[in-house]
Amino acid sequence: MNTITSKIITKSKFQISVGILNNHDVIRYNVFCMILTVILIVDDARFMRTMLKNILESAQLSTNIVEAIDHTSAIEMYNKVKPELVTMDINLPHTDGITCMKEILKINPHAKVLMVSAIEQKSVIDDAINSGAIGYIKKPFEKNNVISTVKELLNSQIC
Repeated sequence: MNTITSKIITKSKFQISVGILNNHDVIRYNVFCMILTVILIVDDARFMRTMLKNILESAQLSTNIVEAIDHTSAIEMYNKVKPELVTMDINLPHTDGITCMKEILKINPHAKVLMVSAIEQKSVIDDAINSGAIGYIKKPFEKNNVISTVKELLNSQIC
């Protein structure tokens, strides 16, 4: 009687290796999967949202990118779509991005919020990181930096 069992050998963001054991033979299959990744871009400047969205789409880092223009719409969209990653401009109208991030972290303490800004003051960056941001990227965007940072942050999401 042949017994067939399977075991996950390795996992990564885009691939699972499965070993199929048939008696004493091991056959390894690589299963590629499409991850349903939702990213929320929060920025009051439409051209910046569009630029960031184009970078993320060109690298196929998300299957669904949603946008918000201020604190209120960011919280509404976060609750609606439960994104795996939020990019948050530090300078938002009415309420700053750090305050908005803190509110998102009250909703979900495990939320991944990546701060985005042209401001390069160390104290502002430190405040964002100390308040719960998982990283920081600066404007103007450097495509390769954005891609590598987002890939790294999403790497913990397994098929």
